[in-house]
Amino acid sequence: MGAVLVVLAGAAAAADHAPCRCPAELVALGGALPHASAELRDHQALRIVALGSSSTYGTGASGEAASYPSRLEAELAQMFPGIKLEVINKGVPGEIAADMVGRFEHDVFALAPDLVVWQTGTNDALRDLPVDEFARVTTDGLGRLHAANIDVVLMEPQYSPKLVQRPHYADYIETLRTIAHASGIPVVRRFDIMRSWTASGQFVDQTMLQNDYLHMKDASYACLGWVVAESIANAIKPAAASDRLTAGALPAN
Repeated sequence: MGAVLVVLAGAAAAADHAPCRCPAELVALGGALPHASAELRDHQALRIVALGSSSTYGTGASGEAASYPSRLEAELAQMFPGIKLEVINKGVPGEIAADMVGRFEHDVFALAPDLVVWQTGTNDALRDLPVDEFARVTTDGLGRLHAANIDVVLMEPQYSPKLVQRPHYADYIETLRTIAHASGIPVVRRFDIMRSWTASGQFVDQTMLQNDYLHMKDASYACLGWVVAESIANAIKPAAASDRLTAGALPAN
């Protein structure tokens, strides 16, 4: 497989999260999180809003505790013990990017987060909405978040054999990456991460996805939570936690 995911807590964590492994370059967010880093360093606290649609809400999971935002909170709590940490799930199934931006006042700004993980693009693609309109809405939304001094991590649409057959699905993923690159915004490369899980044999479609081949299962939600936690932890790298962020890589598959 090549270089693989860096583990924060050594061999025990490697065993616990073995099915979640993916190439290290897919874990690198590709941008800084200055406000979240400062809050963690100065106040030993971190508040994250997980904004998105059904895969943020946790559709297909056995319960709220199995959603990716809940798993993200649990993983970060282990990585940063003693930190006042909160991940607030603001996923609403079926929403497009414009719907999410319409919720900013109540579901983001009113909560005063240090970081927003914004999962978007899937439903826009499923509805075949114009890609340029998706780009405009996303860019405007990012501008509002940055004006409020909130760090943002974008999360790509998911991978599934069913979705890659959609005529413009790849365009949405590429558009999101282009916007992020132009703005210096970190990205969770969920599409490639999930594809790497199946390519390596750690998951098959039936263990990663529900019967609709759209929504994830508990195991894949748990892995997504862990990978996002790893990505955020390595992007923050507060001085108080620098020793915890140094470890060897897992052996290649």
